Amino acid sequence: MENMTDQQVYVSVDIECGGPYPFINKLLSIGAVAYDSKLNPMKTFYMTIYDDNATFESDTLNNFWKRHPAAYDEIESGHFPVDYTIRAFHDYLLSMPGKHIFVAKPSWFDYGWLRVYLLRYAESDPFEMRVCDYKQQAYAL
Repeated sequence: MENMTDQQVYVSVDIECGGPYPFINKLLSIGAVAYDSKLNPMKTFYMTIYDDNATFESDTLNNFWKRHPAAYDEIESGHFPVDYTIRAFHDYLLSMPGKHIFVAKPSWFDYGWLRVYLLRYAESDPFEMRVCDYKQQAYAL
């Protein structure tokens, strides 16, 4: 029988943000679905974020949100404080035993944002830099 701490939990994550720079630009939302090692869904997470300390400055993203007003209204609807949201996401991750694998596209962007926020507000990163891009995962399967 596999040891519980050796199990892998694949966490598919998507963030929305107001520019390319963590802490300078706003983190707007975090969505995640966790899967067990057999790719069965386990738990979901979604929160929109209110961050009064950052800005929303990116012409590319401003143009994107103008073309998708319903999506923009959605991310602007919740307004949970950023520190509360990150700690809630951290607790969500820790509620599932095993090694957490961060999965996204592009993984380098979303993980870069979440790692610095996790370290700042939760003081740890349950992913421990275990990251996989969707394209890598497809090749592996």
